Amino acid sequence: MGLVAPPEGTSDWPYTITMDTKIGPFGLPLLKPPYRRITAIDLNTGEHVWQIPFGKGPADHPMLEHLDLPPLGSVFNDVVAEGGVLITKSLLISYLAQRDEIDPEAHGSILVAHDKMTGELLSEVLVDQRLHGPPMSYQVNDKQYIAVAGGGRDDDNELLVFALPD
Repeated sequence: MGLVAPPEGTSDWPYTITMDTKIGPFGLPLLKPPYRRITAIDLNTGEHVWQIPFGKGPADHPMLEHLDLPPLGSVFNDVVAEGGVLITKSLLISYLAQRDEIDPEAHGSILVAHDKMTGELLSEVLVDQRLHGPPMSYQVNDKQYIAVAGGGRDDDNELLVFALPD
């Protein structure tokens, strides 16, 4: 993210915000990972309980794929959509845009569920829609559901609902 001069005639302001991610040689980041992460903090002590990279990052880049790297965390500023996280009794749920460092034209989102106590990735669900807005949870007849708004841009808007396993 940075400030740049706007295109002529588009703004009265001297600068506008750009979300371009600055990358280095071969399309790789200049800094070492993790690029983005989720941290669980014990609010009673302030201690970090666990910390995980959030997003795959450039681990599959042709210059790095032979290293068999774990997730590095997403580099792109706009890969983590604006939805935030949802915490349930046992889960931390969020989502990432499918666009990544290897396939910047990818469409869709990845809904992710982590164990709230350990950060372990429990499940990923790839959906065709761009997810946006906060994940929501509700319960009907002892069955818990996660709902997230999807669509936007060129897609129809819809509410996607996922049932959690029993």
